[in-house]
Amino acid sequence: MTQPTDSPAENRLARETSPYLLQHAGNPVDWYPWGEEAFEAARREGKPIFLSVGYSTCYWCHVMEREIFERPEMAVLMNRWFINVKVDREERPDVDDVYMTAVQAMTRRGGWPMSVFLTPPGAEGEGDPGLKPFWGATYLPPEPAQGMPSFPQVAEGLSKAWSDQREEVLEQARQLAGMIRGQYAGGSESGKLDASVVQSVVDQMLTQADGRYGGFGGSPKFPQASLIGFEMTVASATGNEELLAHVHQTLDRMARGGLYDQIGGGFHRYSVDEKWLVPHFEKMLYDNGQLLALYGDALALSPDHPSASLYALVVRETAGYLLREMTDASGAFWSAQDAEVDAREGGNYLWRREELEGVFEDGALRGFAERVYGLDLGPNFQDPHHPEDEPANVLCLPYQFDEVAQREGLTEAAFLERLGEARRVMLVERMGREQPSTDDKVLASWNGMAIVGLARCARVLGDEGMLDMARRGMEAVLRELGDGAGGLYRSMRGGRKQIAGYLDDYAFVIAGLLELERALPGEGGYLAEARRLVDEVEKRFAAEGGGYFDSPAGAVGMFVRTRVRQDGAVPSGNAQMAHNLLDLYEITGEGVYFERVLSLLGGFAASLGQIGMVMVHMQHALLRAIGHDAERVAAAGGGGDEPVRVSAERDGEGYQLRFEIAAGYYVQAPEQGVRLAGVKPVAVGVRGDSGYEVEADWPEGVGKQTALSGASLTVYEGRVEVPVRLTGEGVLPELEVVVQACTEGACLEPRVMRVVLADGATG
Repeated sequence: MTQPTDSPAENRLARETSPYLLQHAGNPVDWYPWGEEAFEAARREGKPIFLSVGYSTCYWCHVMEREIFERPEMAVLMNRWFINVKVDREERPDVDDVYMTAVQAMTRRGGWPMSVFLTPPGAEGEGDPGLKPFWGATYLPPEPAQGMPSFPQVAEGLSKAWSDQREEVLEQARQLAGMIRGQYAGGSESGKLDASVVQSVVDQMLTQADGRYGGFGGSPKFPQASLIGFEMTVASATGNEELLAHVHQTLDRMARGGLYDQIGGGFHRYSVDEKWLVPHFEKMLYDNGQLLALYGDALALSPDHPSASLYALVVRETAGYLLREMTDASGAFWSAQDAEVDAREGGNYLWRREELEGVFEDGALRGFAERVYGLDLGPNFQDPHHPEDEPANVLCLPYQFDEVAQREGLTEAAFLERLGEARRVMLVERMGREQPSTDDKVLASWNGMAIVGLARCARVLGDEGMLDMARRGMEAVLRELGDGAGGLYRSMRGGRKQIAGYLDDYAFVIAGLLELERALPGEGGYLAEARRLVDEVEKRFAAEGGGYFDSPAGAVGMFVRTRVRQDGAVPSGNAQMAHNLLDLYEITGEGVYFERVLSLLGGFAASLGQIGMVMVHMQHALLRAIGHDAERVAAAGGGGDEPVRVSAERDGEGYQLRFEIAAGYYVQAPEQGVRLAGVKPVAVGVRGDSGYEVEADWPEGVGKQTALSGASLTVYEGRVEVPVRLTGEGVLPELEVVVQACTEGACLEPRVMRVVLADGATG
């Protein structure tokens, strides 16, 4: 291996404000932030770009830094062969979305750290903007392991490919870029928008619901607030006791498990098991904001439920956690806390039973804590990364409040008071330990979520302290993140604001304003500011065909402007805007907001019908809109009176393309019998430049004599199913189907219909 050469003591990341980028400022790697300086260096030197994307509380990002980026001999290779660029995915979600789509296309998996290699600007001529991905992965080890190549192997192989197989590399990049453009292309969609679409998602949810521990699926298990909130709304609207029971089971299990920080309050990111017991220990503001709102909604819906006192405790403790550990001097809220301390995951949160002897002066209170938090049941955690460490306990509440209160011989009120005493003693002890690092940047969108949660819970519980936190948080966001031209910045740290706001920043800040308006009707100017920002969204993000782009026009370095359909850990900006517009319609009664909802839902109509469960926040908005005017919502989908509707369903290794042709209409079958001049037969192709090919097995048509032709035509009528097969690699493309519907005496104009394949979504 080449011997190390001198590297700068600090690289360009030292000028940034992102805590994640600053973590890498002392690496010997010659890192650049995403921007024109890096792109110009790549153009000038003709080197590919190595793009590394992560976030400050990402465990495997820390591991890759220790194993790769901190090692001088690795930095030598990286600096020689590539222009190296670091991105904080929380600051630049557009960069993350686009290149994660490429990684998922290449590897069928995703995650962070994300490692992608891009073409330099100018690689295909003077006007080429470059930045097209040609190879990608997630974490890469220093040595080959578990079927993964090592980072040095990958770096050397790609450097040689760039030198010796340039055209092949560029062709791979062109194909991936074409696939990504097709994935995010806007345009109107046609499909049903009615209660049957919502019901299909409910049916899917029921098949995936965990009837034992709550939530959905197995391990790892995420607290999917949007999914549970939708389930709660459907249960309330329909009186479905099965759904409501599952909601409460989920909320109860999450609150009693290790997913919830029993001592400090607040929720961790996810559970590594199906029981909600052992978490991945990072804490994210967006999770806690969404879960606050969810528990507040549950309290409002079921104030007399047996777990209501648990929900109220969770809400108050989580608000207390945000105030104590996550509040900026400005009044806004910080982003996240790390999972590890001293390279040990969960190091701050774990307990061993013998530790409590030195913590409690009151032996009876110590015994109470041991029983209530499950310490008397033995250890439940062994660090998988450090098996040599002594087993420990993640604290949980193994029993429901009424059950354990009865065991302790206490009323529920006395039990809660005793629990509070034990918690306070243990929190003082824990705060004396080394604390996990905090990502203290302020993000507009995540603050909006926290403000929604606080304001909603304040309204439900009548809690002035929470309301004050929400009010001060919003004042800080508008003051510190306003751009002086009517818009918002995305990020602020230490008074420095940067990066023009994205759709989700506007959407969730508007949501916070509207929640404050509901809590304080007519006060604070919240409604007026929400209306103004909605108008800014129309000006800055509106997309042809309905809905909104995710990023502002002219975002630095982006070869495609995204319009994400599906939810991730955070709901999509388009889905939240649908809720905002409905809220404004309900608050003001002004029809213009409902018209915008209809346009937005119509822009995603086909997707809602085909990949609906991963768009559950928009499904929730659809359900609300149907409650206002089902007829107009159905018309907005364009699928109610369409002469031809097309959808696709998975069928083994291929798909069934289903045509539903309205009575009185027909379409010409392809390459069969007499052709009617000037009329297009039905056809199917692949949307965009994805590298995929599609082959259809067209069934035999039926003979039909019409006034338009003297001879019998071969046509399709009614319901027709066509098997189709796709060949290619990467994320599944969308299909384009050409149809020209005809009646006995006339033909309509041909239409190109967009068909979303059910498992073509990425997240």
